[in-house]
Amino acid sequence: MSDRGKVVEILALRHRITVLERQLAKEKVWFSPSDWAFWQRCCTGCRWTCCAGCGC
Repeated sequence: MSDRGKVVEILALRHRITVLERQLAKEKVWFSPSDWAFWQRCCTGCRWTCCAGCGC
């Protein structure tokens, strides 16, 4: 995996942690438009399987 790929994966994991932390404060969590935009940017053109449920 290239350095760029590692950086993208780290950013994606950090974002997932932020979303999960948000979930702990609420009963039901909804992804915000910025969350979906983030995953779309990360997943566009990537070779690894996205596990965020964004359909990429």
